[in-house]
Amino acid sequence: MDRRSALIASGAFLGVPAAIGLNVTTSSRQVLAWLDEDNDGAREEFRLVLDELGGEDFLRSTGTVVQWVSVDFDNLNFDSIMASLVACNADVVFAVFHHVARTIQDRLPHVKQVVLSVLDPIEVGIIDSYFLPGRNTTGVCRDCLDADKPLELLRAFVGTQTAARVGIFGATEWGTPKRTLRIEAAARRLDVSVGFFSCETSADVASALTSGATAGMNAWWIPESKLVDTSAKRRSVLPHLFATQRPHVFGSLFACDDGAMVAMDGIPYLWYRPMAHRLRMVLEGVDPSIIPFQRPQGWVYAVNEQSLRLLGQRVPNELAAMLGDPLSRIGHERK
Repeated sequence: MDRRSALIASGAFLGVPAAIGLNVTTSSRQVLAWLDEDNDGAREEFRLVLDELGGEDFLRSTGTVVQWVSVDFDNLNFDSIMASLVACNADVVFAVFHHVARTIQDRLPHVKQVVLSVLDPIEVGIIDSYFLPGRNTTGVCRDCLDADKPLELLRAFVGTQTAARVGIFGATEWGTPKRTLRIEAAARRLDVSVGFFSCETSADVASALTSGATAGMNAWWIPESKLVDTSAKRRSVLPHLFATQRPHVFGSLFACDDGAMVAMDGIPYLWYRPMAHRLRMVLEGVDPSIIPFQRPQGWVYAVNEQSLRLLGQRVPNELAAMLGDPLSRIGHERK
């Protein structure tokens, strides 16, 4: 039995009769709404955060019951999500994505939020500042706001004898105007040409790569977006990338586990620790508006040597020295 199933059986989740057996009073009870997809990866993330908090003992000590609110990232239904939060009387929301944070702030401003944001939370409008977030929201950001290193890495893979032309693709929700401007400014500094290709699903990838080949793209950057936010999605995209025989960089470290050549991320595998730390403070009564939103201080990168060899590549020594040692050469553990 997985951890979530065990918690449901023990009554730590709302919505089941066993919840009555949880030893908390109505006045002290608080509802933690857990927004995520209903799959094995999401349940594993829940387990990691819960273990970091101290498990069921912590939930009981803070009078916390958990309601899982299943979300389909590919077809977000904001009205349905809001209705679920109202139905369970959510006091705190924990979300591994930022997409609905502003909607919650607008419609349910009393609900406290702990959010993992793929994009800069200031640019997407969910906090006022990193030091004092405001808006009843805190969390962790994965966007380190530095576009130079991924482009520099891909330029090094292309080599000095050829002009680097980097194709960047993902779902339309991937970026913000300021992020696009940062990438374009970095490309000018590094004398790298860039092209943006929209892909909503893996079915769009082949045509995007064909368009990129026509435009002369000789390297690919795949930032984190709903196009590649699960292992299954990344594995469906990778065969198309390998068919191009061009170097590529993904925006999630877990991509190397799935076979990606190189991955760069703004946070390491232990992202759940700062998230759990903030969640702990909120559940213990601290106002999330005054808990600093964590921002990355730089890139963390990983490589898959088998994929590097398959594409006839290696990490250039000078760039490896600049970036530091990769987290792992082939695969990674999530703890």
